[in-house]
Amino acid sequence: MRDILSRLLPPAVFYLVSFLILAALLPWAAPPEPEPLPPAGTLSIDRYLTLGTAQAASSSGAGPMSPRVCPAQGLVRTPEPVSLPILMYHDISETGKGGSTIAYDTLRAHLLALKGAGYHTVSLQQIADFVLWGEPLPDKPILLTFDDGYLSNYEKLFPLLEDLNIQASIFLIGVHTGRTEYKGTCSSINPHFSYAQAREMLESGLVSLGSHTYDMHRYAPLEPKDQAREGVLPLKGEGRSLYCLRLAEDFRLSSRLLTRYTGEAPIALAYPQGLYTPESEAARRQAGYLLSFTVEPEINVLRPGAVESLSLLGRYSIDDISAQALLKLLNKETAALEQKDCVTPCPEW
Repeated sequence: MRDILSRLLPPAVFYLVSFLILAALLPWAAPPEPEPLPPAGTLSIDRYLTLGTAQAASSSGAGPMSPRVCPAQGLVRTPEPVSLPILMYHDISETGKGGSTIAYDTLRAHLLALKGAGYHTVSLQQIADFVLWGEPLPDKPILLTFDDGYLSNYEKLFPLLEDLNIQASIFLIGVHTGRTEYKGTCSSINPHFSYAQAREMLESGLVSLGSHTYDMHRYAPLEPKDQAREGVLPLKGEGRSLYCLRLAEDFRLSSRLLTRYTGEAPIALAYPQGLYTPESEAARRQAGYLLSFTVEPEINVLRPGAVESLSLLGRYSIDDISAQALLKLLNKETAALEQKDCVTPCPEW
């Protein structure tokens, strides 16, 4: 074909025709552009992982993490698992009232002690990025969480975080955000911060926001008898289809409101009272929450590439214990985990 064209056409025309043919064929040979990765929280976790893995492979020829090869043994390995203790707080007052309220001075002593012991606070996104993409975490990572979204988190905790340059994560109850009374009643509750205050904290880079459900954290004495749901557990006589529908509506509404008023989609959900079901886990994944939290007192092990290590993360409920007692607890639990989950590392190379 080339010989025929070269004989029939003058040289200049021949090269022009060849260039046009080549230009027309090149787009068909080029690899397709990868589908844009939507922000976390706007799609299901399975879709998020599928898109992310495909993009990483198309751009670097590898999966979401860059495995390392051990020349001594010929082994391929991803970054090592990391242990992550998570502390759970709630309200803050000047003196502390026991239960789920901690005294400001005690909280400040906790944070100073953690810094002094070499702990580094991390965000929800850092945890997800370590598991999904192998992004490194600092030495001795620790996650500080505060449940319910109390106003004291904005008035007392937030300035403390700024002063000490420490990160924390707050899980909001959607129906109580910005309110001082229990929904549909005149009964007073501890004030909760507003979405505007939530956005201010989020934009500081020191605070992560997550969901504590929209309206599944209920106080039985103030609820109609047939609506006194215990955490996200099904109500008595509630059929499975209706239960799953209510879970989906609640989780998605919480996510939509946080996204609309703070500008960032949440990637984590903390279960009220730490209670959950297989249906609730399926619903939170479909709503776009990558991480879920319980109140099981245990140190977590994050394993790169193992997305299940982002599910049902345990937390230590911290009351008004001393800073020394807190460090003693963490040392004890870390030592127990190391004995239980010992992994022989690849030799130095």
